Amino acid sequence: MKKMTIFYKLKTLEIVAVVSGIQNLGYFADMDMDVVELIYGMVFVELDTYIISHRKEFELIKNDVEELKLQMKDELKQRLQKYL
Repeated sequence: MKKMTIFYKLKTLEIVAVVSGIQNLGYFADMDMDVVELIYGMVFVELDTYIISHRKEFELIKNDVEELKLQMKDELKQRLQKYL
């Protein structure tokens, strides 16, 4: 199964980048790595090219056991509901 990496802000869970493959924080090579480790996190999920192309339509949330979950933003779900 192919994977992709989602980089996000640790404090807000805002998605800042989605790239194919398994990457590390070296993705932010132009920044000081000590700073990067304090600001950004990453999670690996199954590759989905729609998410890569439309990352602003998705968000990360924490579930009841503090695990991250990727989901479509509620406002987009509501707009799409009329087509389902």
